Formats: sequence, C-alpha cells, structure tokens
Amino acid sequence: MGKKLVENLLHKELSYQIHGAAIEVRKDFGPGHKEKLYQGAFTEELKRREIPFRKEKAIKIYSPKDGKYIGLYRPDFIIDDKIIVEIKAEKFVSRNEIKRIYDYLRNSQYELAYFINFASPQLFVRRIIYTNDRKPFNKKNNPSSNTNTKLNNAKSLLVLLVLIGLILVSISGLCSAKEQEIKLFVAPEMFELEVERGGILEDKIKIFNKSELPVPIETTVTNFGAQEETGTITFFEEPKKRVEEEDDISYNPRKWIKIENPNFILDPGETEEIKFSVSIPENAEPGGHYAVALFEPKLPSFYFEEKAVRAIPKIGVLFLFSVKVEGLEGAKEPLTIVEFAIPEKFHLQKLEDFFIKTVKAAEELIIVEKSHLPFTLSIKNNDIYHQKPEGKLVILKGNGKIAGETEIKETTILPGKTRKFPVEFKPDLPEILKKYLPASISDFISKNFLFGKYKAHLFLKTEDNIIEKDIEFWAFPWKIALSTGLFAFLFLIFLIKYRKRIKLAFLIMFRGAKTQQMK
Repeated sequence: MGKKLVENLLHKELSYQIHGAAIEVRKDFGPGHKEKLYQGAFTEELKRREIPFRKEKAIKIYSPKDGKYIGLYRPDFIIDDKIIVEIKAEKFVSRNEIKRIYDYLRNSQYELAYFINFASPQLFVRRIIYTNDRKPFNKKNNPSSNTNTKLNNAKSLLVLLVLIGLILVSISGLCSAKEQEIKLFVAPEMFELEVERGGILEDKIKIFNKSELPVPIETTVTNFGAQEETGTITFFEEPKKRVEEEDDISYNPRKWIKIENPNFILDPGETEEIKFSVSIPENAEPGGHYAVALFEPKLPSFYFEEKAVRAIPKIGVLFLFSVKVEGLEGAKEPLTIVEFAIPEKFHLQKLEDFFIKTVKAAEELIIVEKSHLPFTLSIKNNDIYHQKPEGKLVILKGNGKIAGETEIKETTILPGKTRKFPVEFKPDLPEILKKYLPASISDFISKNFLFGKYKAHLFLKTEDNIIEKDIEFWAFPWKIALSTGLFAFLFLIFLIKYRKRIKLAFLIMFRGAKTQQMK
C-alpha cells in the first residue's frame, strides 16, 4: 500500500529534483547569505539539472466566493508551469509566511508549492498542497465536480500524509542523513494489562520527536517473545502468504490491537497522541500473550548520501496481556531457582581441594579471594503468566551482621522461559572511609579486605510468591594477607636487630623533651 501511494504522489519526479536542488545550494553556500544570492544559486542549479522554470511569472488569483479573477501574484519561481517555489533567507520562519502561500494556492490554478528558507539553522522546506478539486472557485465554475468531492478528498488526504512525510524529512535540515540524528521517545514504554475474554479497552501512547527535522512515522503491530536467559525480545513476523482466515486470533495478540492513526508526521519538537483500542476475543487462550507496537521512521533512499551509513531507529511499546479465566489457577510453584552460585573462576580451587582432603566434612566448601563477587542467578517461570520477581542479595558476616547488600531489580520472565539476573556484590565501607579516602583507595580496600566466613542470602518476591536461598563461603584475600604478613615479619626482624639503637634514640628524644620543658 505504501509503495503504491508513493508512486501516485503529485509531481513526484519533479519534486525530487527540487529537493535535490535545494540540498545542493545549502551544501554549497551554507546559511549565511542574502536572499538574492540563494535565488541566483537556485536558478543555476535548476539550469544544471535541465529543469524548466520561469522567474517571477505572474499567476492569476481568483475570488473563492464567485470564482472571478481579482489580481496577480508573482512567485519567485514557477517550475515547469506546475509548482510554485518561494525562497527566503531568514533566521526564523513565521506561520504567516506559510499561510500566505497556502492562500495563493487556494485561490489559483496551481496545486503544489514549496517554501524554502536557506538561512535557518537547518535547511527548512515546507511542501504545501491544495488540490483543485477542493478549491471553492473551482466548485463554482464546475458544479459537476461535486459528485466526486468526497472520494477525491479522501484520496488527497491519504496521499498528502505520505507525501509530506517523505518530503519534509529530506528537506528540513537534511544536507545529508548521516549528519542528522533521529531522536524519538515514547511514553509509556509498556502496557501491562490483566484482561478478560470479550473485554474491550482504549488508551493512548505519546510519541515525542526531539530531532531537528520532521519525521514521517509508520506504525506496525507484531507479536514478540523473549530469548532464554538474556530476555532479548524476538519479533514474530507473520508469513506473508498466510490467508487471514487461517490465523487463529485466540492466541495472536497483534490482531487484538487497533491503532487509530498508524501513519503520521512529527514536526521538530512535536508530541503526538496515538489512540488505540484492544479487543480480547471470546475464545482467547488463557495465560500470557505479548505484542509490540513499532514506530518506524520511513526515509526513502534518496534522503541519504551515496555510501553513507543508514541508521534508522525503531522504537516500540510493549503490550503484556494476562488473559484471566475464572476457575483456572496458575502453577503451584511459579518460579524455580535454576542456579544460584559463585562462578568457579572466582574460587580458590587449590585451597578448597586442600581443605576438602584435610577436613572431609567440608565437601561444600567455597573460598574466594576478592570481595567484589558476581553471582550466577537463573530463574525459571513455570507459570502460564509472566512473572516479575524482585528482591535483594544480602551478605552476612559470621556473627550475623550485614556486610552489604545488592538490589535485584524487577525483571519480567515470560512463561516457560529461564532468565539470567546480573547480580554483583560490593561490600559497604564505613562512611568515614568513603568521605576522607580517595575513591581508588576506597575501592582497593573494598575489594581486598573482606576476610572470614560469610553467608549470601538471596531474597526474591512476586505478588504471590517468595523465594529464598543461601550460600556459605569464606573470603581469604591471600595476596594481601601474604604481603601484610611479610611486611610484619620484616618489621619485627628490624626491631629485634636494631632494638638497642631504637631504645637509645627514644631515651635521647625523651631527655631532650624533658630539658626543654624545664627551661
């Protein structure tokens, strides 16, 4: 459908040529010249491209009430006797400038105009359309056209939407697409909905354009799932040849969502509210169903320089549906801890093996060197609904006091999936050390001075479930211990060997201080 509309755009090829000419002039001369220079440069560019044009050709203006001729208007350019082009060199463009050209179109036989401002911070071009079938003076002179007015208006509006989107992006500041960054944001980013069969609801999404150029948006809705462990979203595309009747809507949530206005244009700094409705089928499968509304900028290839990197971001809004059916309960144990451990590469395995051989009761012995510890945590969702566990990891000393804790942020696990949670522990230091010691020294102490027996206590919760698990381990920073022990040993030897000299030095210092006091 989109491709067909592009093929039917008003004066498509000529429009592309005008776009290209405007871009070339801006590239060559920048934003700092007067209007006369830009008019001359635009003239030369049209000649170079062999585009027919007339400068300041008078066109007739008609009264909208009775269709009578009332005067003349001389635009800067008439391109191929089809398109009006007005050129400006102003830092800011007022709405009245655009409205004035709109009025000229409304009251003349021309249907398409371009307003190009070369002196704005970003090249500004506004494409303005007013088709003849909508003009009041044409209806006065041609009453028979009224029979097709509704049909023509609908087609014109549809073409206008796509056309303006395609044109505005390339011209409004796009000297080359690689120099511009498209910044789109949505709110909210996710809808988490508990629904019942046959239910209908309506809501809206806000999309923000923080870019410096207008962006045409195309919205699609597709189903999604998540990869094991990482939780990375995977989009499920429907087979192209699938017949509509063969799709089972009962477990196809993308068919439950209807976007009211899926294709639109966002001007720089503009916010658009996208209304949508959700209709849950009467035979919807119980459990979790997941879809995503994707908002994708649609930029044709001619907007990019040849061989330029084309990075066009998509943004999405997730829909997490939980279809509840009365009398149907979830799993008794919705969540299972698949793995909770300290990775082996952080173990002092030779030391562990030594103690295990020496003390047979210590078969589960874990000894680590560093205090900054990553934990491996994997949780499986056994339920038919998605689960969102959150909690914390608390490290307890042998005497039961807390050595530190790490928050485990709320994370969604889809039904039947196993999800890895990134968990890393860093012990807390006294506030006085954090305040007066440099960050590098504080970090060194935090990493290397946890010593003794500890317990890692995992606490996770959901709305209806609590999970707890413990790991006992020993912390032995042997490198620091060895260095400290060696230093203490050498210092002791020094004291023993030079004890007489040290004693004499202290006596002299003491007597000198006493004599000073007597004076």
